[in-house]
This record gives sequence, C-alpha cells and structure tokens, in this order.
Amino acid sequence: GRINYHFGFSGPSFSVDTACSSSFAAIHTACNALWLHDCDTAVAGGMNLLTNPDIFAGLSKGQFLSKTGPCQTFDNEADGYCRGDAVATIVLKRLGDAEADCDNVLGIIRSISTNHSADAISITHPHAGTQEKLYRRVLAQAGVKSQDISYVEMHGNRH
Repeated sequence: GRINYHFGFSGPSFSVDTACSSSFAAIHTACNALWLHDCDTAVAGGMNLLTNPDIFAGLSKGQFLSKTGPCQTFDNEADGYCRGDAVATIVLKRLGDAEADCDNVLGIIRSISTNHSADAISITHPHAGTQEKLYRRVLAQAGVKSQDISYVEMHGNRH
C-alpha cells in the first residue's frame, strides 16, 4: 500500500511470506499479474533482516545452521545452511511493452512455476520427483531444452 501510494501505482499490492522462497513467490505472482494484464509494470522484491537473536538460537538448536561455516550445497559434508541480511527488488514488464518503451531489458522470464514437496522426508529435505516434475513443466512452458541451459541459481540447504 505505501509504495503504491508514494509512486501513484494502482495495481495489486500485497506482501508474500513463504519463508526462504518469498522473493521467488513474489516474482512468480508478479509475472502472473503481468501475463493476466492485472498490471503493466510490477515491482517485486524481498528482504531478510536478521534482527532477532532468538531465531538463530532456535535454528541452531534444530540443527538447521552450519556448524562449519559454509553451506556446502550438494556436498555430502553439508551440515546446515548460513543466514544473512539481504534486500533485492526487480521491476518487471511484458517484453513487448519494455521494448516499446525502450527500457533496458536485463533478462527475460520465459516461464515461472512453483510447487511443494509435501511428501519429502522433512521440511528441509527436497523431494527429487516433485522437483523433476516442476523442472520439466517450466522447461516445456518456456520451450527450452535442458541442454540449452548454461547457468542455474539454486537454493541450498544441508540435504
């Protein structure tokens, strides 16, 4: 609401809280709003501010945090993850609109989707079959073959 009011935006405005996937969920929601023509420009972002030491204590007690320092994602030696402060925001438009407005296009989101691994071993343990279905769906929607992908950003935890 306040950002919309300050800038005079009139499209949808809300916050998203899906734990460590909140920024992604915000971008997913913004893309869908653009594709459905609920808005012509979307501002999506996220932040993580570590202001409460009790959260660290709880995560440490639950053995979520790395005892050795680095996350070591995809490594058998992984023993937890690391926390940090961050804020990021992205401005999104439909490609045709961005080109018509002579915007500096830094990237194109051809497809975006999300799911949940409800039948995983634990809340921090990904379910390979569920993730594979998601990857296949996104690739098909984007019209991209897996061998054409040269870079992937991944979320990592101890499993």
